[in-house]
Amino acid sequence: MDVLITGATGFIGKHLVRFLMRQSGLELWCISRNGGQVDSVHVDSVDLTSAEKVAEWRKDKPVFDTIFHLAASIPSSFKSSEADESFLDNIYMMQNTIAIAIPDNSSIIYTSSSSVYCTENTIPLTEDLIPQPNNPYSLSKYVGELLLDIAHIRYGLSTSSLRVSAPYGPYQKARTVINIFLRAVFESRNITLYGSGNRTQDFTYVDDVLQAIWLAFQKKASGVYNIASGNSITMSELAKTVLSVEQESKSRIIYSDTADSQENYRVEYSIEKALNILHYAPRTSLTKGLQHCLDAMKVGG
Repeated sequence: MDVLITGATGFIGKHLVRFLMRQSGLELWCISRNGGQVDSVHVDSVDLTSAEKVAEWRKDKPVFDTIFHLAASIPSSFKSSEADESFLDNIYMMQNTIAIAIPDNSSIIYTSSSSVYCTENTIPLTEDLIPQPNNPYSLSKYVGELLLDIAHIRYGLSTSSLRVSAPYGPYQKARTVINIFLRAVFESRNITLYGSGNRTQDFTYVDDVLQAIWLAFQKKASGVYNIASGNSITMSELAKTVLSVEQESKSRIIYSDTADSQENYRVEYSIEKALNILHYAPRTSLTKGLQHCLDAMKVGG
């Protein structure tokens, strides 16, 4: 069975390639903008925003049973012109992914984002709420979901959109709050909290994200699903948990005089739909996930 992974050299992409390599009966085809290698798997360099370049790459490839669409343009700031460019890039990438899928009747599994909700007042957040994206990137993820809905209705494709909440794990390069806190502890620097430290987030370990992707692949269940740990945590609780996994560190938690611009941000995602339909259940506690990240950091990850 031939499957395609877009964005194969990204954080989740690399983990997914390694996971799928361990599954029997799959022939992996991988693309990303810059191409490269993930262990022994070659990744073709393909500009997924270009219909012409995608069509040229597609010519001698087999029929794909499933496309795992992870490729995305993520801006460094949601308030820059780069954010506007990321919106168009992500839409083009989705359109061209669907164009690959239609003649093959491929299933598409899409890593969307919980940021499509962009609401602080409705808890828990469920899939039947109307998203209210407040930046071009989050809007592009939501429009990607809608394009898949159209492909499902018009062409009968199986399409799953996974709204992943704050993914983290070993070898993640992005400057996330978890990586900032872990790096501080690793280097015995203090962890700085802004405001009261009561802003919340739901962090999802990468292995749980892979579990959700694999279940969506196996069940061919179309629809939108929240993928999260099911446990929100404040920034102060996160800092304490990070310290607990490296008790020999000399780091302390300190509070800055600078206010947290998202002081009142509170999130809680319902994962009941993913549980009932996909049989998704998070397996990795935050403590265990942080320990895995710290261990990887110690060996140069």
